[in-house]
Formats: sequence, structure tokens, C-alpha cells
Amino acid sequence: MSWGSHAMVLDPESLRDEIRAEAETMLHRYGRKAEKKERPMEA
Repeated sequence: MSWGSHAMVLDPESLRDEIRAEAETMLHRYGRKAEKKERPMEA
């Protein structure tokens, strides 16, 4: 989790599902406004 949005879980699928659920919980808690403000710039 310390890598945040820079990490991509490929396997195992159960870990990927766990990380997705945690991310959805955070999005629900903090809302979509934070997503727009803190979106990293892409190179």
C-alpha cells in the first residue's frame, strides 16, 4: 500500500481483490473531489 497508485497487483487475484476493496473504501470515505485535486501528472 505504501506505493499507492504507482503499484499494480497482478497476482494473486485474491490480493488484487483485497486492494481494490480497500481503494473503493477510501474513495467512498474521501469522495471523488480528492481524485480531481490530487491526480498525478502523466509524463
